Amino acid sequence: MKLQNEPLVSITLPTYNRPDYLKLAIASAINQTYKNIEIIVSDNGSPESAQPIVDSFQDSRIRFHRYDPAVSMFDNHINGFKMATGKYVASLHDDDLWEKDFLEKMVPPLEENPNLILTFCNQWVIDEHGKINEERTFEYNHDIGRHKLKQQVYQPFMEVALKDLAIQPASSAVIRREAIDWNKIPVKVGPMWDVYLPYMLAKTGMGAYFIEEKLTLYRIHSESETGKYETLAHKMKRASSQMDCYSIILAEEMDEPSLSPEMLSYIEYRWQHASTSMGIALLKDSKVREARSYLFKSLTKRKPDIRTLAAFSISLMPHPSHHIREFILEHIVKAHD
Repeated sequence: MKLQNEPLVSITLPTYNRPDYLKLAIASAINQTYKNIEIIVSDNGSPESAQPIVDSFQDSRIRFHRYDPAVSMFDNHINGFKMATGKYVASLHDDDLWEKDFLEKMVPPLEENPNLILTFCNQWVIDEHGKINEERTFEYNHDIGRHKLKQQVYQPFMEVALKDLAIQPASSAVIRREAIDWNKIPVKVGPMWDVYLPYMLAKTGMGAYFIEEKLTLYRIHSESETGKYETLAHKMKRASSQMDCYSIILAEEMDEPSLSPEMLSYIEYRWQHASTSMGIALLKDSKVREARSYLFKSLTKRKPDIRTLAAFSISLMPHPSHHIREFILEHIVKAHD
């Protein structure tokens, strides 16, 4: 449904050193059939400024901001939301794309129902050349629980947000901007901001509307976080971010409970899983004492699972060879991951 009066939508577009993809992302935003937009391009200290790329579009709706020196990925993303002035805000990664009618279809439900805080949609998975990968699209949407969702309002939507992780605010959601205080997103959640934000939105008690149509094109390539070969350092960083995020949620639930007992138990499980992942990565890096500390915390946080028990047992072995440790980690621990 096309609106007669289009409220302003702010599109935040954080970028770092992806000039070719950035051009495509900006074009994707500019070519929306929904025209009342502002586009906030936030360059996080790219070696070559993105300013010339922005200028080449000669579109007054684009606002450009550059950090030099660079800030954290978290700050680059969240500050974009803070700079927004629209009634609604939508994030678009510099390597992702939208279908031309993304906003045209995502905004009307919010206008029609003041009890909605966001809309979210299905998405395609594309490769580095922009070609749709049907198999990975199916797997991705299945992994985050969208295959079981119907086009309707979800209220409450805490399980959809936190357990399924079906709401992806980085590229496939439109949010009512003034419904939350963007300054209250903890810096410590870091790259897990896109998990914490849906939790924060769900806590308001407002609803989320799901659109079954695939309106976002999510690119997986060698430079993307999803496409990177995960080194031990990457695994440790990811586990640390997950632990921080889930610790913050658990602490907030102590002060202002909003989760059901089942969901609270699930968040405790996610924290335990992340702590065990950190321990396993440290074991693989031969840092046994540090690994044992994380694994012990996992054991005492809640009822231990086989994965944690197996990893902790390995950490207690006097002098296992590297090959024995790797064999057990790969064939026993991974089987229960």
